[in-house]
Amino acid sequence: MRVFLLVVSAGLSGCSSLSVKTNQNTRNVLPLPEAEKESRLLSQYAQVIQSAVTNQWLRPEGTDAGLKCLINVQQLPGGHVIDITTNSPCNANTEEKDSLINAVRKADLLPYTGYESVFTRRLNFTFQYQGD
Repeated sequence: MRVFLLVVSAGLSGCSSLSVKTNQNTRNVLPLPEAEKESRLLSQYAQVIQSAVTNQWLRPEGTDAGLKCLINVQQLPGGHVIDITTNSPCNANTEEKDSLINAVRKADLLPYTGYESVFTRRLNFTFQYQGD
C-alpha cells in the first residue's frame, strides 16, 4: 500500500491549502522515473480537485479565519461523488460544514480524465480558510 500526502497552496484569496491523502494498493514497485511521474500527476490531481472544490465554496457570513475541516469523499470512476462527510479535526459550525459539503457536491463531477492512474475512490482532504 502506498500513502501519499500532499499539501497544495491555494491560489484563491482566503483558502490557504487543501491536503489530499490517497491510499492505493500496488502489486509492483515502480522504477524511480515512473514513481516521479506518478507523484507529479498525483500533485496535479490534488490541485485540480482543490480548485474544483474551492471554486464552489460559498463562505457563510461570519466565518472566522482558521477554519479547518477534514472532508471525506467517496467517488466513482469518472469522478461522480457518491458520499461526502466531515470528520475530525473540524472546527466548523454546522452552517460552515454544510457549506463545505455543498462545495464538494457542486464540484461533482470531480476531475478524472487524465488522472485515471492516480484516481482513488476515497479522498480525504483538509479544507482550510485563513481569512481574506
